[in-house]
Amino acid sequence: MAIDFYMEEIKQTELKNKTPFAGYISPNGTLINYNQEYGGETHYSFENPVSMTYLKYISFIITGETKDSKYAQVLKDMNPKVLIELIDKGIDELIFKGYDSYYAGIFKIFSEFYKEIELDLERTEQRIRNQRELPYDRFKLDLLKLFINAYKIGNYKKTMGKITRIDSIESITKKIKEEYPIRSQDQYELSKLLALRVKKEMLSDFKDTCVKYMGYDAVERRQPNGNLVEIPTEEEYDKYFLNTPRVITTSHKDYIERYFNYLLMNWQIYLTPRYIYNEKTGLYEEESSVETFHQKNESLVKELDSIKRSTSIEERPKFFIK
Repeated sequence: MAIDFYMEEIKQTELKNKTPFAGYISPNGTLINYNQEYGGETHYSFENPVSMTYLKYISFIITGETKDSKYAQVLKDMNPKVLIELIDKGIDELIFKGYDSYYAGIFKIFSEFYKEIELDLERTEQRIRNQRELPYDRFKLDLLKLFINAYKIGNYKKTMGKITRIDSIESITKKIKEEYPIRSQDQYELSKLLALRVKKEMLSDFKDTCVKYMGYDAVERRQPNGNLVEIPTEEEYDKYFLNTPRVITTSHKDYIERYFNYLLMNWQIYLTPRYIYNEKTGLYEEESSVETFHQKNESLVKELDSIKRSTSIEERPKFFIK
């Protein structure tokens, strides 16, 4: 099933906010504007409740030496190879869970941590059932279900096949002081920058997780060099929209049919592997290669090429498929 071409929705969002659109398309084809309601410029918006949920429950390993953990000496003395081997064996003490636990130095026992995720999921489901859902609740619900699976066997790294690695607070603090002229006594300013930097590091895998493990497709509007595009006036917008590169990152194997309308309008599609949860093994396992589907849809590929050769981009919407 082809996804609707959301030009008008993206247009209104960009004109209103004067910033390039950044968001997702859900597995059922719904466009999600990740800049609103809670602000933020990219997929890593700290204020967004889905990002905050990710920060709350993500597991990560601290790299570099640290003084604020009872496992500091263990981390400091081990070389990366030995550390990886220990994690693979399920030594969970070396893995930290959640931004609050890291920043405040609080370590919850696993059963309490898992119960917190279950309660969060239950409350979110209840709001949706009672038709009192908040913005992004359905997105948040899917993320909570992923975390339930990720911790079901008690070993996040084994289940997900990866873990986020971040610097210690000491290492980050040192870098901040080198980058910004902060007086040593200005602890408030330092703490703000530190909190933002830690969150940014922990959110480094957020988009990747949404796309690979949850089936959410990331939508971005960027220039070929990766820079964000500038938003023109409304009078110039339509021409600008059609001639500025756009990117969708997807893990869907049927991307040609799913994004036929976008490919017709010269959108760029980036492909990444998809991981599916296996109830029997308790692991997220890589799905078969996305390239195989391309061969099965040769007729759609030929149709795309034919329309693009013979029709101007302004006239192509009349060839959209549902």
